[in-house]
Amino acid sequence: MINHARHALIGALLLSAALPAAAATHVIDFEELANGNMGTNQLAYPGVATFTGTGDLFVNGAGVGKDLCTFGSLGCNGTVTVSFAGAVSNLRFTTLGDNLANSSLFVTLGFAGQPDVSVTRPVDGATWQKDFHDFSAYSGITSLVLSSDDIYGLAYDDFHFDLADNGGGTPGGVPEPASWALMILGFGLAGAALRRQRAAIA
Repeated sequence: MINHARHALIGALLLSAALPAAAATHVIDFEELANGNMGTNQLAYPGVATFTGTGDLFVNGAGVGKDLCTFGSLGCNGTVTVSFAGAVSNLRFTTLGDNLANSSLFVTLGFAGQPDVSVTRPVDGATWQKDFHDFSAYSGITSLVLSSDDIYGLAYDDFHFDLADNGGGTPGGVPEPASWALMILGFGLAGAALRRQRAAIA
């Protein structure tokens, strides 16, 4: 009977390990940051994402909410790279500050062990109107490189994404409900087997 309990417990633990990694949804909107030049080219959200610029990062609060860009010679015309702490899906974000109607956003999506994907998106030329960019058709994204041919560049805001659990997506490492259910089932089966053994001995 002890062997049955041991096998039930091991089976439940193996099954919980075989479940797909859970994902946690994150939103980064820079609202907590002070306006102006950050004096650094890197902004880290530990366990989630790191933003790196080709120059100092700049927080702009003049538009709708706050947004982030790399300060360059003509404003926000530097490149911003986003490195995620794990594989990302359901990625969406906005751009702001475009001045030319025919300008574009250039995005390079990085994937672990896969070739990069380059995407060009038009922007509307309305300086203070946000353009929405939806990349939810892609999954497993590990990095983004963002740039534009707009003379004054673009700022970025409202990053929404699901981060796979291997990137620390679940705060505090709390097990997902399915894992809890399997662990409880395993302990229940182990307890039942031990109870049967005691009854057989008595």
